[in-house]
Parts: sequence; C-alpha cells; structure tokens
Amino acid sequence: MTEIPDRLVLDASVLAAFFIKEENHEKIKEQLVAVKKLFAPSLWRFEVSNVLWKKKEISDELAIEIVKVIWELDVNDIEPNLYIKEAFRISREHNITFYDSSYIAMAKTLGVALWSFDRLQREISEKEGVRLFQI
Repeated sequence: MTEIPDRLVLDASVLAAFFIKEENHEKIKEQLVAVKKLFAPSLWRFEVSNVLWKKKEISDELAIEIVKVIWELDVNDIEPNLYIKEAFRISREHNITFYDSSYIAMAKTLGVALWSFDRLQREISEKEGVRLFQI
C-alpha cells in the first residue's frame, strides 16, 4: 500500500466516489481520515454536488443531506492567485478543462501529491511532474 501523505490535493472524483458509495468508498474513507491536511480548489464542492444531482437513484432528501455534509468538510483552499496562471497554462497546453487543471496546478504549487480517479487528469499530472497518490 502507498504511504499516506500528511498533505494532499484531493480531486472531486475521489470525494464523489466516497459520497455515492462506489465499491472502494470504505478504503477512501480510511485514507481521508489519515491525511492531516486536505486541499482542493473551492469549486470541488460544486463538482461533487453536481455528481449527486446526476445520480437519480439517490433520493432528493438523501442528496440534500449529503450536500450539507460536503459544505461542512474541512478541505482547505489556497489563494487562487497563487496557482491560477499555472492552471491556465496547463489547461491550454494539455487541452483539459480549467477545473481539472486547477487541481494539478494547486498540487504543483504546494509541492504535494494529487489524489484523483480521473485518468486524463492523472496522465497530465505525471507529464507536469506532479506526484500522484493512489490506494
């Protein structure tokens, strides 16, 4: 198993997998609890809430309760001006969304690993020299 880092940039794909209880959601929870400081661009809450909106098999009542929890989680953002220029460069250079490049740029700026289940985001992270965390 990969050693759990103290600090980690967390992509919305990981949190979405946890909240919609994909097959590895218990393992994700173990890892999340073990990391001391989690970072993500502030848009992550909107991204994960949007995943819940798309999952019609999750009742509105349950989805709303999960969204409330999402907005209370202790995930840290850093000043966007510190990584926005790099995010834009990555987005243009690799032809990926600005959303996805923001996670990569944040990890690169902080010098920490990125935890993502998004295949393309992981590939570009490696090209950009960003360490990846996986379970």
